[in-house]
Amino acid sequence: MSLFQRFLRAGIGPAVALLAVLPGSADAETLTVRDIKLEAGVVQVTIPQIDVIDGDASEADIRGLFATDGFLPSMKRLAEMKARSISVPTLTVRQDVPIENGARLVVDMVFTGFEMKDLAGGVARQVVVGDLTYLVKAKEDVRITLGRLSAEDFGLRNLFEMYVGEAAAGHKNLMLVYRNFEMTGGQVAAPGLSTCSIGAARGREFSARPMPYAMGELQALSEQAKDRKDFEPAMIGKLVLLYDWIFNGMVTAPMEFDGFKCTFKTEKQETVSIGLGKGTIGAFGDGRYPSFGFSDLEVTSNLNLAVKIRSMLFKGMNFKQVLATVVPIREQLTPEWFAGNYRKLIPHFDGFKIEGVSFVAPDKDKPLETISGALELFDLTLGGYRAGIPSDIAIDTRHLVFDLPKASRDAQVKQLLKAGLTRLDMGFRGFLKWDEASSTIRIADLSVEAEQLGAARLTGTIGNAEADLFDEDPLMMQIAAMALTARDLSVKLDDRGLINIAVQQQAGGQGGDVKAKRKKFGEMAAMLVAGTLGGTAEAKKVAQAIAGFVSAGKPLALTATASEPEGIDVMSLLMASNDPKKLLDKVKISTP
Repeated sequence: MSLFQRFLRAGIGPAVALLAVLPGSADAETLTVRDIKLEAGVVQVTIPQIDVIDGDASEADIRGLFATDGFLPSMKRLAEMKARSISVPTLTVRQDVPIENGARLVVDMVFTGFEMKDLAGGVARQVVVGDLTYLVKAKEDVRITLGRLSAEDFGLRNLFEMYVGEAAAGHKNLMLVYRNFEMTGGQVAAPGLSTCSIGAARGREFSARPMPYAMGELQALSEQAKDRKDFEPAMIGKLVLLYDWIFNGMVTAPMEFDGFKCTFKTEKQETVSIGLGKGTIGAFGDGRYPSFGFSDLEVTSNLNLAVKIRSMLFKGMNFKQVLATVVPIREQLTPEWFAGNYRKLIPHFDGFKIEGVSFVAPDKDKPLETISGALELFDLTLGGYRAGIPSDIAIDTRHLVFDLPKASRDAQVKQLLKAGLTRLDMGFRGFLKWDEASSTIRIADLSVEAEQLGAARLTGTIGNAEADLFDEDPLMMQIAAMALTARDLSVKLDDRGLINIAVQQQAGGQGGDVKAKRKKFGEMAAMLVAGTLGGTAEAKKVAQAIAGFVSAGKPLALTATASEPEGIDVMSLLMASNDPKKLLDKVKISTP
């Protein structure tokens, strides 16, 4: 059982939400309750003093908050109280459990300066924790100290109704739990950790509706799911409702985190520093797993290691379609249904973006030397999902840079090194979009480039792209794929040094006049194209364009457009692989 579960069963959960140290006026009525102690299994709670100012609770009421009858009864009692302030100067929660080899794990959570102001109608105007310290005592001690934590409009009654479940609460409406959460940050101290600071965090709002089950039933369901051996539709149905509540029953506004920075020593006495700038978490709810991102990640060590990332963004996922599919039939789900409908369970992943990556690391083969690399941008965006498959795809990769290993045994790498290249700088782009209305797939850009080598770009239009391409039946997808047609296709090639390298390789590295050799290879290429495609005007255009590209490095640009509006079918393209001449009768080729 987790520490959190032990807290709940011990009935001390509301203590985290209690409490205020308010300077009262001379005529304020103050109730002081001392020496509260609670033991429940391995959990011990110690509260030296609780002060209630201008409240309607008796000492028995306050002590009743920490009765052993559980978390929910205590939360309900607290939500029914009224007070100008409730404060607990110090509260300690200890968990003491045995671990391996006779050792013990002792975890102390020490809350200092709890404040609960203006509690009435189940809502506290403000709740403050002056200081929260975690002390973990085991083989090595760890201390985590967090500064001031605060929240406004803390809905104790709403929190209680959230935990009791829909049946007990009698409604499914969203309820405000808190507004304007803030944490000022803190420190971590541990063996080998010289410094570690945690930045501040902020969250604007959190709301929730009652859980589908009461807490006791949820705990039983958790144990049942952990121990299950057979497929149980009733239990699966309950878990589906729980996941639906997680993604639709809780709503949070975007949150911000000011990052952290830590420095520590490894067992090999390597000093490592890890730093993270600002982080953000997007809105949670309405069936979406939120986006999250951060900036200025940096990892360095004194052994020639440095990794930097300017920014990274996980764009989020949408589970709305998945939940809309399984919730209505949650009690009829079977292994056979999952096997035949797995694509309906694929969430819609929005994509991922990373910018400004650079690294330097020791060469494992040559410890005194380093290898380095960089990435300016990798941006993946997916959308237009049909049965779990994205119909809109955008990939943009810019300046992927890495060193060529000098000791490589790969023939191609050796050739690049021989040509004077010490590193590669590459990029890749792919933009494809399916348009249902016109039944086409537009290839807006499919390209690859490498500095000092070359670039290739492909654009075009695929026709007869019907919705069956995304059918859940694989056979229907294959039939739809065979019906695709090629309407137009444009190819552009730029030489930035690759032809010279290829010519030298074909010449066996014998040197000589590269320009003359390129001219010879260009003439051979033109003859080969003419012999393959024939002597038509279309064939001559292709041969001349290829000859100019190979011999003189002229950009190669060709556009092939189908003679018929519906395009060229797959079977014609397959037949043309054996006899390309037949294809020229079906297309018009143009050059700039």
